[in-house]
Amino acid sequence: MNKSKEKQKNRICNCEKRVTRRKALSTAAKIAATAVIAGVVAGIGGYMGGVVSAPQREVTREVTREITKTVTESVGTAPAATVTITKTQTVTVGVPVTPTVAKVPGATPEERVLNGLKMLIEEGRIKPGTVITILTPPGAAAHFDEKYYREFLDAAQGYVKLNVVTAPPEGIFPKLVSESVEKSGVYDIITVPVIALISEVVEIGVALELDDYIAKYDPELYTGPCAYPEQVQKSAGVYKGKTYGFNIDYDVWLTHYRADIYEDPEIQKEFFDKYGYPLRPPVTWREFRDQAEFFNRPDEPPHTKLNLSDTPGFYSTWEYKVPYWELYNIGLRWWTTGWPFFDREMNPTIEKPEVVKAMKDMLEAHKFQPKESWTSYWDVAYPMFIEGKMAFYISWTSLMKSSATPGSRVRGRVKVAFTPGYPIWGDMDQVGIPRESVRTVGYQAASHVMIVNRYSKNPELAYLFAQFFISPGPSTRIVEDPAGYFEPFRMCHFKSKVFEEEWGPEALRVSIDNYDYYAPEIRIPGCPRYQDILDKEMNAAIQGRKSLESAIHTIAVEWNKITEEIGRDKLIPLWNEVLDTCIGPKLKPYLKV
Repeated sequence: MNKSKEKQKNRICNCEKRVTRRKALSTAAKIAATAVIAGVVAGIGGYMGGVVSAPQREVTREVTREITKTVTESVGTAPAATVTITKTQTVTVGVPVTPTVAKVPGATPEERVLNGLKMLIEEGRIKPGTVITILTPPGAAAHFDEKYYREFLDAAQGYVKLNVVTAPPEGIFPKLVSESVEKSGVYDIITVPVIALISEVVEIGVALELDDYIAKYDPELYTGPCAYPEQVQKSAGVYKGKTYGFNIDYDVWLTHYRADIYEDPEIQKEFFDKYGYPLRPPVTWREFRDQAEFFNRPDEPPHTKLNLSDTPGFYSTWEYKVPYWELYNIGLRWWTTGWPFFDREMNPTIEKPEVVKAMKDMLEAHKFQPKESWTSYWDVAYPMFIEGKMAFYISWTSLMKSSATPGSRVRGRVKVAFTPGYPIWGDMDQVGIPRESVRTVGYQAASHVMIVNRYSKNPELAYLFAQFFISPGPSTRIVEDPAGYFEPFRMCHFKSKVFEEEWGPEALRVSIDNYDYYAPEIRIPGCPRYQDILDKEMNAAIQGRKSLESAIHTIAVEWNKITEEIGRDKLIPLWNEVLDTCIGPKLKPYLKV
């Protein structure tokens, strides 16, 4: 693990929080603080009050239509009579139509990009000295090294150069807000941390709608040998049925566990004798609680089969209890009850008995976790796990990458499994039941979406760069590079020999299967505001400043207020779009909406 980091103060959720960034490997660095956006967005037109999506292009066509007119005529010598006659009149109406797009030839997505570049140059639409400017967090800058884009730049015949501009994750959305006002086109491509923000990015009018270009160049999003998992790409890049971005990361949580411990016969017997059922990576939340208790051994001496480190103390696991980061643990446990954050009428579900119990179970498990977890997050938890002082840890796949580094004491000892869930039927405290009887959730904890700036001076060129980035060949080489922190995001990436050697075949299989249980964050307008309330109130309960019951009730009340302010009628179809298109196929049948 690259332990170099910068320290900075960042105000999010109306309280001071420390945000640490890694140069590489740590996926968590990507998401450093979406809650800052709540204040930024709130200042724009009274929180979206006067903001609408970017106006869409309307195509009109002439249609011939029969219309009926009532006229007065004289009939013979009789007085004038009123009769009805029908005449045909040609009228022009503004009817949205799908224009016929001449598809660019090419056998692969990247080949179509290269042919498109040549076409734009021949048409004089790319001038010498054209620059594509990319805005991205520092940890992702290595992914934009020109060595990965040599074919692209060669096809551009020297007309195009790349310019990479970095900003901390929490600084990118404020720059997009400024761009929505200035319309400068200073950035062509933006990688937005936290894909749940796609709704906000579209609503402020910065993201370019990509569907016409997709029809023209066919990036094979859902087809071909390297398709996207459909629910993930739609969660990241589709809003109101239109495509505005491409998912370029993984960030779906998994359980990382010490296989050498879990497969040790003596430890297995010790656990069985105490709890009465076999030890395995936790499948239910009750098993999670029991293992948190069992492995919590703060007095464990160094250099034992449990504690591989040089210092005393061995610990079970780590759930985040500090502002912002705790939202991921809360969200995961919430979805596993079968209740999404809202029902289909945008009523919050946090007061449902199952969700209340899930939050109580979380607080119960906190009792058996290291004291550092109450004040720190992954910047302390990752080293603790890698030094051999922790049994299991629900986290990003960067933990697998970090665990495999030469200095890691758990190298070759770590495996991954699905995260725990609640039983689909019956008592929520069941143990030892088959995995198939448990509501598994692959929770999306952040990730990145790549968008094209609507105000780019070269939007089609920028789109071609984005399609080249996500094309099967280039994207595989890009995510294989450990110097950057993006992870596999298309299906063929999981066949990479580099990842197979680094993660192992079993971890790759589990990572792919995890997509089938996919569940997103709150991906609708108001996301930062909803998260801000959830964060403040639950942190007060976690830290003992407020009763859990009071915190939950306040969340429900305040969420309803936010919904009414933004517009329930506006949000209902947007949330239903999430429920209908962004849920994994093996999770969807077991939701309670």
